[in-house]
Amino acid sequence: MAILETIAMTKLLKKVLGYYFDGAIQETFLHFESAERLDTAGLTEKNIKLESHGLEYKNNLVGQAYDGAAVMSGKHSGVQARTKEQAKYAFFIHCNAHCLNVFLVDPVKAVPEAKEFFSLLEKR
Repeated sequence: MAILETIAMTKLLKKVLGYYFDGAIQETFLHFESAERLDTAGLTEKNIKLESHGLEYKNNLVGQAYDGAAVMSGKHSGVQARTKEQAKYAFFIHCNAHCLNVFLVDPVKAVPEAKEFFSLLEKR
């Protein structure tokens, strides 16, 4: 799960599932989801809702990757710690892809035409 800030300043969660199937590691984009609450409880609740997609995370989740923000990676009360309380095999790995998103989104904000263009795309 990654929190993305779009050009239009909307906060989105991106969920990507990595899994082992048929002798190979697979990665599948699940969906983007609105991020209304960015606190630990709200984001942990988003993980719990994996069950609504037919994913039994408590027994099958073996890893989780987030950026280094304390709310996500906090050892005692971050999202990763709260998720691991319920899914004992869900080990935490720091995700570096968030840095790439920041690198790509921030410069575009400085170009008014690009900002307007991407804002219009998001409204579709």
